[in-house]
Amino acid sequence: MRILFTMAHYWRRPTLAEKAAAVAGKLSQGKVQRYVRAMVPRFGSVQNDPASVVRSFTECISHIHALFGPGQFIADREPESARRTNPVTAAELKIIVCCAKKLNILDRVELDGSSYEVHYSAGSPRHMSFECQEILQQHLGQFDYYCFIEHDTIFHDPWFFRKQEWFNRLFGDDCVLQPNRFDPLIARGPVRKVYGDEIIRREVTAAFQDITRDAELQAEYLGAPLRFNRCANPHAGCYFLNARQMARWAQQPDFGKPSDAFVTVFESGATLGLMKHFKVYKPALDNGNFLEVEHMSGKAFDLQRFKQRCHNYKFAEQ
Repeated sequence: MRILFTMAHYWRRPTLAEKAAAVAGKLSQGKVQRYVRAMVPRFGSVQNDPASVVRSFTECISHIHALFGPGQFIADREPESARRTNPVTAAELKIIVCCAKKLNILDRVELDGSSYEVHYSAGSPRHMSFECQEILQQHLGQFDYYCFIEHDTIFHDPWFFRKQEWFNRLFGDDCVLQPNRFDPLIARGPVRKVYGDEIIRREVTAAFQDITRDAELQAEYLGAPLRFNRCANPHAGCYFLNARQMARWAQQPDFGKPSDAFVTVFESGATLGLMKHFKVYKPALDNGNFLEVEHMSGKAFDLQRFKQRCHNYKFAEQ
């Protein structure tokens, strides 16, 4: 198997104006949100201290190689007897980091130079996810899977792509399986893990997808029943298409063309094209961890806000 990853990466420190707007609260909450969306490329990217971005970037790249790459070995007592292992899930990898010159943390990362390639963006950082689509298109016919991730996407499942293969063998290439994205919490209290992507109203994405069409798929995996649902919010900050799906998408007239039709240009670059040209599913949340990725944003998940949004949720006593 050959897998191509494109990553949208950006980092800079916030400006004094951005700090003042956020701290002083001179603008209403809605205006602050619009201001930040207008001025700031995201991907967990505008932070005073780059340490958390360096950590998430390093873990993202390292986990990809450790889980999916060919450099997996069994170490016997004698070094010369070491041999490769996990050939069923190991793949030939290529990782291309799309970033802006001088607006990144690459000089702070202690990774082997062969771990990834760098593509310096010639356009606006706001359009990096669409530039990643163009990079994927340039590599058509060379890979089995074509992927987009952000630098805070962390994999934990070595069978991630074998599960994708299994899903499409069962349900066809019209269907795209997105992972659930979770935020881990500090190990105290009853909540240790939260699937943090917002649940949104159906009408928000109704112009792009009809989630009542083939709303649920069912299958059995290792003896366990599984359900996969079409959802109003298919966004996961990433996507994973096989070669046939990628070739089909690249032929669409809107492919690679920046748009902010779905929430903002950032969400649109990762998700809009999927909704318009495929039936997008996620594992139902009663088997949500069948396919998942960690969202390592470097920001503490706001559990208090989560509780307020779900005020009628009863936390189990431990």
